[in-house]
Amino acid sequence: MASTYFLLVLLTVRVSSAGAMLEMFRRLRTRSVGLLGVGLVLYSLSPLLTLALRNAPTGSDVVVHAIDIIAGALLVFGVLSHFVRPSARAVVLGVVLASGAAASSHLLQSEQQLSLVLIALFAIVGVLLIRNRESFVRVAGPSYPWALALITTVIIFFGLRVSLPSLVTEMVYQLAQIGFSTTLGLYLLHLEFNVASTALRGEENRYRTLVDAAGDSIFVSDLDGRILDANRGATVLLGYPHDTLTEMHLQDIDAPAAAEQVVDRTRDIARNGHAIFEAVHRRSDGTTIPVEVNARLTDWAGRPAILGVVRDMTDRKRSEEIITRMAYYDPLTRLPNRRLAIDRLEMALTHARRSGEPIAVLFMDLDYFKGVNDTLGHTTGDALLNSVGDRLTGLVRAGDTVARFGGDEFMVLLMDAASEESVSLVAWKVLDALAQPFMIDEHEIHITASMGIALCLPGEATVEDVLRDADIAMYKAKDRGRNTYQFHDASLTSSAAERFRLKNDLRRSLQAHELSVVFQPQVRISDGTVVGAEALLRWQHPVRGQIPPDEFIPLAEETGMIRPIGEWVMQQACNQARAWNAAGLGDLRVGVNVSARQFTASSFTTEVAEVLARAGLDPSLLELEVTESIAMRHSEIVARVFADLNALGVRIAIDDFGTGYSSLERLGTFPIHTLKVAKAFTDSVDVPGHSSAIAFSIIALANSMGLNVIAEGVERKSQVEFLHAHSCSEMQGFLFSPGVPPDAFLELLRSSASRG
Repeated sequence: MASTYFLLVLLTVRVSSAGAMLEMFRRLRTRSVGLLGVGLVLYSLSPLLTLALRNAPTGSDVVVHAIDIIAGALLVFGVLSHFVRPSARAVVLGVVLASGAAASSHLLQSEQQLSLVLIALFAIVGVLLIRNRESFVRVAGPSYPWALALITTVIIFFGLRVSLPSLVTEMVYQLAQIGFSTTLGLYLLHLEFNVASTALRGEENRYRTLVDAAGDSIFVSDLDGRILDANRGATVLLGYPHDTLTEMHLQDIDAPAAAEQVVDRTRDIARNGHAIFEAVHRRSDGTTIPVEVNARLTDWAGRPAILGVVRDMTDRKRSEEIITRMAYYDPLTRLPNRRLAIDRLEMALTHARRSGEPIAVLFMDLDYFKGVNDTLGHTTGDALLNSVGDRLTGLVRAGDTVARFGGDEFMVLLMDAASEESVSLVAWKVLDALAQPFMIDEHEIHITASMGIALCLPGEATVEDVLRDADIAMYKAKDRGRNTYQFHDASLTSSAAERFRLKNDLRRSLQAHELSVVFQPQVRISDGTVVGAEALLRWQHPVRGQIPPDEFIPLAEETGMIRPIGEWVMQQACNQARAWNAAGLGDLRVGVNVSARQFTASSFTTEVAEVLARAGLDPSLLELEVTESIAMRHSEIVARVFADLNALGVRIAIDDFGTGYSSLERLGTFPIHTLKVAKAFTDSVDVPGHSSAIAFSIIALANSMGLNVIAEGVERKSQVEFLHAHSCSEMQGFLFSPGVPPDAFLELLRSSASRG
């Protein structure tokens, strides 16, 4: 019974140890794994076969011992083939087979011989293992002492079996079998553990290498937010050593404003299994960095944890900020651009509807800004715009908005505009601030602005309505003389609509032949002879009839049509002067008014030369009239263009003299030929007072400078008497003739010649 028990225990131990050995051989990738597998099967079945044949005839022991020998031989050869060179395997196989054959031939004669053979076989294994201990230690690792213990157990086991009486030998044999198999099984299991541990350490090392090589920061925390592990990227990102990080909490690395959200986030991740969010982390030096966290629930050492991949968003945030500034801010002045201004106006209107508090939009355009660009260059012009933006920003409250709409247009959005009076105070403050000189690159620049104001009471007004109303009011301010402001009202909208239609009609007027040129005679006061003519533009509208020049000329200036129209007028005047000259009516001088937009164009002198060439007119018979205000406002351009025109041989007249507050010192440097007394002074020359004194002073100034002087707007004989008495050389006005078509002017010339 006892032997049966021992056999069953032995069977269990052998099967378990055989399984462990087979797995070890598989992991070791032994070359003779097939032979080892067969040997292990025989090794496992030997006790079962012994139990089955225990009551069989005596010869059955031979079979059992033979199986043990074969199993031992296969195991020995299979193990040895892993540690010896391929050239030595044949020798090993020969030794094993010879030993097995010797054991088989003497099997019936002496069981002691069998024991000796097995001892020899295992001794060979032991010697080879010891001689190849480096290879064995590489595989077995710390279990090398177990191998020596195993070999010692085998030797003791077979030694006892040879020396003791048969009964004791049988008991010791069975006990040793159990001890041997148990030792072998434990050793192999320990070896398997070491192999698995080595593999696991290798996997962990590879994992750590990959994780540390990742560009992102990686954290592992428990569900309470305690940090369990972090990669090298996390230590670099936050500036903490690894050991310090693993003693911290997620709240310790979040910025104070975001730390309170950690608990809610971990709860959400535990519930949903995944989350992506933005946060702000705090570095060891106290600085903060924006990050994006991709977190998911994972398993860490058998318990739930959170794996977070953290990406530094500093560069992305900086790029987004740059893109936002490019999309919503003017790159020159750094003010909100048109797009952002409209967005803020939209929000302001929504706020006004809810709060009941009105808002105001101040829309302004810099007066004659183009002259700055043309005179001093675009670099100076840009610097001026930048300075204007800075000055405007310093005038408004923090909650208000100053924006650059484009070009030289600016908008100011005033929140909570209490009344029209309070908005007027802001408007005057802005205009007064802009009127102060700007110092740009050693240039003292004076600039003014025309401002339109739309006061928006809570209602259903849209952004488009508000901007349209402010724009309309701004143009009304320009019409009122510039450097002022104008509130919008309903009448302005109607007027603006009519103005818009008139602009469109004006664009086609030149091609539709609706424009014409009339000529007003310029008469020598001493004898009444016509010595020249001023070309005047007229527009015969197909529906509205004759449109006054003071109504459509400003529109031509605004739309830019003044340049092609002005060149056309100059060409008509030169052609007509050439025709009169060819008809034998003498060298009649013709005067043509020039606008600021024409005069400040870089190609103006070239255009004049081309017009004269096409007409075939002597340049001295063309007199270009420039208003005093243009001459003073664009003095640097004027000086250059005047010099070019003078070199060309063209005469130059200063029109409306006395209204532009000229600097006489600067006036004396211009190569001019004629001063024209403004009609406002001519009207009152025969009325005692300051106006007659001004007219007298202008005439005296012109005579002292050797200039021709022409009085405009002469309508009464008493005016002629005054002008003649004070040595005014020429005049023009309704007293002699209004502007007339070329044919009628020809009759005036002939009658003047007959009187002469």
